[in-house]
Amino acid sequence: MTYLKSAMRYVVCQFMLLYCSFVCGQNADVDVSIHQIDETLAFYIINHSDLRQEVTLTISAQGLLGYKQPVTKLVPANDSIHMIALSFVKEKPWSYETSFSYRSVPTKEEIVRQNETIKKELFKHLEVRTGQPILFYKEGCTRSMYAKEALDRKNIRYKFLNVTKIPHYEKVLFELLRIQNPDAETFLYPVFLIDGKLNYSMDNLKWFMRGLTSKKR
Repeated sequence: MTYLKSAMRYVVCQFMLLYCSFVCGQNADVDVSIHQIDETLAFYIINHSDLRQEVTLTISAQGLLGYKQPVTKLVPANDSIHMIALSFVKEKPWSYETSFSYRSVPTKEEIVRQNETIKKELFKHLEVRTGQPILFYKEGCTRSMYAKEALDRKNIRYKFLNVTKIPHYEKVLFELLRIQNPDAETFLYPVFLIDGKLNYSMDNLKWFMRGLTSKKR
């Protein structure tokens, strides 16, 4: 039995560079834009990213009316919205400073699209071929040994990934599991990747292998 959540703390660090491009965001993802319109100063937030962002705008202003506290709004992906408009105090100098913070709050559709993109990137690390089952094998695991022997006995073509000898494979596996089932806490080896879907913790491994080896590949 492998404990997924504790292992994920380490794995997330290893894949941080990959996820930053999809989740964490860069400074260029969000911009603030200010426009003077008649007697007001309008503040807009521009979202350059492919994910919806929750943005909190903070303003320090003098000679301007209308701001009481930070403004928080959801900004759709690749869009802009009006945050707040401040009016000028007549015959008084005015100035302002802005700062903002933001975090990704993707829609369900964006999460699906994001996960599919990440999966494709992870699959590149495994050199996945369409239709070819992949066996994540752990040394010393009797279930893994049984699965490998069953495939070899039936002369099934498959890709063999030994996570004990090459820990990188296990890191990729953890990420794929997190995407497919974020609530998973534990899983059992062996793990099969078949047609883009992970199969793991099979209650009846013998029955699963019978079905897998009976298919022509």
